[in-house]
Amino acid sequence: MVTTGVLSLGTVFIFGSFFISLDTYRYCAHYFNVMSWADNKLWEVQDSLSSLGPFALLQTSGRFTQKNTDYTWGVSYAPADSMGRLYKIDLVLSWQEAMRQVRLKRSAYARYEK
Repeated sequence: MVTTGVLSLGTVFIFGSFFISLDTYRYCAHYFNVMSWADNKLWEVQDSLSSLGPFALLQTSGRFTQKNTDYTWGVSYAPADSMGRLYKIDLVLSWQEAMRQVRLKRSAYARYEK
């Protein structure tokens, strides 16, 4: 009876660690899928702000699907100095993974050359 309990408990721990590692793998797979997209989006915003500064017309939010996962994104930018030549850019990506909402935030800066 005790042996069965110990073996059952060991099985539960083994499967629990397996499911935790599977969840971590899924998170990493989603992360690597969207990071190249995020880098491109940050570059696009930086390029536009560097060229046009306060006159840049940027899309600040949206949704896209990649490998059967829906991602929501949002970009915000604001002047980081008093002269309005340096902009701080924040990109937030989020997606639903099982029972939780995952959010990633990337930040960058752009310098407007008049």
